[in-house]
Amino acid sequence: MDEYTGERKEAIALLETHRRMHISSQSVYLKLLKLYMKENDIDGLISTYEAMYELEGNEDYLRRIIDAYVYKRDLEGATAFLEKHREGHEDILYDLYKATRSFEKAILLVDHFYSQDKDGKWLAEKGILLFEKAEDKDDRKMLTEVISYFEQALASGVEESIYLNYYGYTLIDKEFDVNRGISIVQEALKQQPDNTFYLDSLAWGYYKQGKCKEAYEVMKKVVDREGLEQEEIKAHWDAIRKCK
Repeated sequence: MDEYTGERKEAIALLETHRRMHISSQSVYLKLLKLYMKENDIDGLISTYEAMYELEGNEDYLRRIIDAYVYKRDLEGATAFLEKHREGHEDILYDLYKATRSFEKAILLVDHFYSQDKDGKWLAEKGILLFEKAEDKDDRKMLTEVISYFEQALASGVEESIYLNYYGYTLIDKEFDVNRGISIVQEALKQQPDNTFYLDSLAWGYYKQGKCKEAYEVMKKVVDREGLEQEEIKAHWDAIRKCK
């Protein structure tokens, strides 16, 4: 039907009916996958891989399901699928919660991760989630809680530059402790001295201190490399150029 009579959709319908009515062999699923690929039918591929995963539990199928959801930009669908098959895949589910800004669910997972391994990075992650979740980013009570989690993370030995920069920039931008924020960002820059995000944080710290020349010199490196398309870089550059 597919090769000779041009009835591919009808062929798919026959195979789908068969697999729902009988215990199907893998060859039936493979034929369906081939036909759905020819049709560029992503939903058909997903449903077939989901059926195969239910039968065999093959991790490769799960990865293909997630890839297909991401391809069609359906992160909500990927999240719903993983919530039904979360055991052993909580790390992927956590990334999806962050991507879809499901902060309450992400925080519950972070608490679970921390209870399992006591890794300080989860304290830093929780600090990030609490800040990103907040509607009022200037709320002092929220900022105090965020800072508490980051301080606990640093005290437990967390040194990853991405956390250092996030924390340092928060201290700087919210003028909670500009001097400490700069010193933390400088630690991040020791690991990645050419990282423009970190250089932007440092320049912003100098600006907050009123060190206009230092801020300009650092920020110019950022603008030369990144341009002014990013809103935050442009805002910082405009402010620093006016700094006296």
